[in-house]
Amino acid sequence: VAKRILLWLICGGVMISGYGLTKLEPFDVPRFLPLTSLDLAVPFLPWTIWIYGTATWAALIAWLQVPDKWEGRRLFFSVILAASICWIFFAFFPTTYPRELYPLPNTDSWTIREFADLRSADTPANCFPSQHVALAWSLGLTWAGFLKRWWSRPLPILWALAVTVCTLTTKQHYVVDLPSGIAVGVFSWWVCRRGI
Repeated sequence: VAKRILLWLICGGVMISGYGLTKLEPFDVPRFLPLTSLDLAVPFLPWTIWIYGTATWAALIAWLQVPDKWEGRRLFFSVILAASICWIFFAFFPTTYPRELYPLPNTDSWTIREFADLRSADTPANCFPSQHVALAWSLGLTWAGFLKRWWSRPLPILWALAVTVCTLTTKQHYVVDLPSGIAVGVFSWWVCRRGI
């Protein structure tokens, strides 16, 4: 258990480090993308921050359920590969999101405090492709692949789908960030599934 938790921490540390380094804007300044009619049609639902923020804990549960070293390697490298591909885009084609169009409600609820903490800790840059979505799909597909019970296998995919939708309802990403994030996540899962 200690080894699995250590690998979860290392994986998370690597992801946060690369993500943070690209926020320094090493090669270009983040630019806004045009908001499509679909971007504008999706409602702002602050309560979905609780679904959006489940990635850390889902990763821990997946790590605790890894059955052997081969699946552990697939999980580790699929997540790291997905994050690394996103960093290349963040470094050379940085984008940002107009959060000011979606101010937080002026209430003192636990949800709004959580949302405000997220916004203060994480700038709106590094949008395309969505690393949140890429990691959810690389993690979800790998996780589903080693679950033993047939009824549990769709759960990580449903979770990844929920996280994907919540990147829009929390107004963290443009619509275009989602299919690109899914493509990165699926590609990373496929490469590690075939290669390990």
